[in-house]
Amino acid sequence: MSPEERDIAAVKDPATPENKVMEIYSRIDNFPDDMKKELAQAFKELWEPNPKKWQKKKCSQKQWKKVQRVKAILGEG
Repeated sequence: MSPEERDIAAVKDPATPENKVMEIYSRIDNFPDDMKKELAQAFKELWEPNPKKWQKKKCSQKQWKKVQRVKAILGEG
């Protein structure tokens, strides 16, 4: 398993601590394009069920920038 695949698996794992998830997010731009979409999808699946992590009016400005970045990678925003 490549380091990128391990990172994607970690984001999908609900037991992964929040600080580890944020560390992986900080490396999103270093991922190859094909895996970048897969990682962005993993972040979407992690954050979307929680309004404080996904909805503009409920999350912090810093978090909203992350959401916008994920949506841009997925071609949704």
